[in-house]
Amino acid sequence: MAFGLLNSIIPQTGTVTTLHTGDTDKLTVGKITVGSKNYNPSRIQIGYKDGTGDVKYFEYNRYIKYGEVIETENLYLGAGQDLVIRSTEPDVNFLFYGETSNDIINPVRSGVLSHTLSTGATKQALFTAPVGSESKVTVSICNLGPDVATVKLGLSNGNLALFDATEYLDFGFKIGPGQTYTRPDIKLGEGQSLVGFSNFDSKVTFLCHGKLYYAVSGLPTSDDFIVLGNSRIDGNLGIGRTADHANSKRLDVLGNTRITG
Repeated sequence: MAFGLLNSIIPQTGTVTTLHTGDTDKLTVGKITVGSKNYNPSRIQIGYKDGTGDVKYFEYNRYIKYGEVIETENLYLGAGQDLVIRSTEPDVNFLFYGETSNDIINPVRSGVLSHTLSTGATKQALFTAPVGSESKVTVSICNLGPDVATVKLGLSNGNLALFDATEYLDFGFKIGPGQTYTRPDIKLGEGQSLVGFSNFDSKVTFLCHGKLYYAVSGLPTSDDFIVLGNSRIDGNLGIGRTADHANSKRLDVLGNTRITG
């Protein structure tokens, strides 16, 4: 498992450069810090390259000035998913730091979950929490068009057809050309859906990324304690009742026990 600085790059001007690729069977969660040493303002892009080679954006054409520092919210990257960056000026550095964790047994893997393009007021389901899951999702909303866009975001208790007027997270906020709005850590129960749309003749993208939880690996709402991998306990352990802390290194088990291996 990796922890801390994952990579840092000063990319060539105008070149789409891979900053990090998600490790096999791992979820990577981290932030990008961008700093400019160039006296000319630079436009920077941060995105995810999908299987077709197209870039989907976490940040799109955001301006950064000399001496300025920009930091993203947490970005979630699944196994094999490419995190890419671009700058229109030289001497702009991108530093990615965070941590990885195992993501091998869940039926649907975490990371980048979906990408949706909105060009009008037709409501779209951006992401629906899979069967048996609880999800924590961040939505990166980018305006790729030339005009100010109006965006609406909601959380349905079911599918798109069940979305109603009481379920808006954000109603009618505006995003300027080339700007990004990020809504982090939205919690969805099984079958619940994120819904989004924009104004007529707009060009707005919704990129959903986050972490999925299942019973097999531990649900946030469960009282079960699940260990994936080795476990070490220094001190007393009580199963079924509290261990007697007067005696060191004691294992107390109340009830029937089966140990295999």
